[in-house]
Amino acid sequence: MSPWWAVATYVVTVFTAGGLVRLLDPAAASDAPSLLWLAPALAAGVTWLIGRRALAIMLPGPVSRRQLVAHTILGVGAAIVLLVLVAIGLAFVPHRDAPSAVVPILLAAVPLAVAFELGWRGVLQPLVESRIGRLWASVGVGVVWAAWRLEVDETSTLLGTIVTSIALSVLLGYLGNGSWWQRWITAGVVQAIVSVGLVLLAGVDHTGGASLVVAGASVVTAAIWLVMFRVAQRRRAARAAAAA
Repeated sequence: MSPWWAVATYVVTVFTAGGLVRLLDPAAASDAPSLLWLAPALAAGVTWLIGRRALAIMLPGPVSRRQLVAHTILGVGAAIVLLVLVAIGLAFVPHRDAPSAVVPILLAAVPLAVAFELGWRGVLQPLVESRIGRLWASVGVGVVWAAWRLEVDETSTLLGTIVTSIALSVLLGYLGNGSWWQRWITAGVVQAIVSVGLVLLAGVDHTGGASLVVAGASVVTAAIWLVMFRVAQRRRAARAAAAA
């Protein structure tokens, strides 16, 4: 059963929902906690309502609880490394400090980040992954994510948005395993930590030099974790061959 109708439904809905949110709240930004972050969850819901029976067949099954916990812990480690790299980079470039009313933003960041990942990693990633493999699916989702951010938020910088979106998509795509809700849990936890950390480190305006710092930190972190996953896969394959 082809997943492309569901992919198309999600993409059209997320762009439409993003545009509607911007009409209601013109100040909403895509790189900081805002109502725009609800658009991917809305798109996931619409996609599910249109074809829930087919999606129940196409979406992958669950992995063990142990694997879910392990990958979520790895994701927390990746988020910490990324934020440390951002903090180091921001020491050398001008940037805005966290806003004075930071508490309401932080309180909103966690649920919005979790809702945000329901669409991208909970639904879109596994659908695309079933056809073109994990790496290219992650890159493809990252390209759509970047295009969505650039479309709904005119303050987003082109280079920083594209690089950050693809790098984080690869990182979250490899961290997520199992069913849609397991992938959602892992990605939601990581996104929440990164979102809160970036607000504290760089405020809510990730443009200019700050945008490039976040992009660079995302690429380095994704590369490190991708190498780790590849090494682990080769070791498992070697052990399986030795046992055969």
